[in-house]
Amino acid sequence: MSRVLNLLNRIEEWVIVTLTGGTLLLACYSMVSRYLFPRGSLDWTFEVVIYMMGWIVFLCAARLIAHDGHIRVDVLVETAGPRLKRWLLVVSALFGIVITVLLTWSGVLVVLDALRWGETSSSSLRVPMWIYYLCLPVGGLLMTLRLLGVTWSLAMARPVAEAGSSHSNWQSQLDGVDIATPADRMSK
Repeated sequence: MSRVLNLLNRIEEWVIVTLTGGTLLLACYSMVSRYLFPRGSLDWTFEVVIYMMGWIVFLCAARLIAHDGHIRVDVLVETAGPRLKRWLLVVSALFGIVITVLLTWSGVLVVLDALRWGETSSSSLRVPMWIYYLCLPVGGLLMTLRLLGVTWSLAMARPVAEAGSSHSNWQSQLDGVDIATPADRMSK
């Protein structure tokens, strides 16, 4: 299982890096061509940059969940004891699961509508819009899976005295509680 998660993690990283590099190259080409050789300027570069950015945002959001990189208000969590802290984080993750499941479902509906209507982009490329909209259910599903892993790790946590000594970002949220996050499991 660990090898599969490592492979998926690498694929996700590769896709994000490739999309980011492609976005940068297209944006630079668009700006340079607009001013230096306007006749060589392509009408679809800005559109493709926007589509690629949508994919980057949703893929990175899933990675941030695995590495506890999302911003949150944790005033209540910081004042709680270890056990209450853990369960507050579990409730928070469960709430996140509800939100990401709704995002995934609504994304599927948007993709199906785009397919049914044959929606295409307005540029000369005429890209089918379902390709762009697909970032919603794919990103939502990846976020849901990551949150399920985080929730499981938090729910199964034991006090440090009973557990091993591995440490991660999620664990830093819990004084006196040791948790193995999905990222920890992937690195083993």
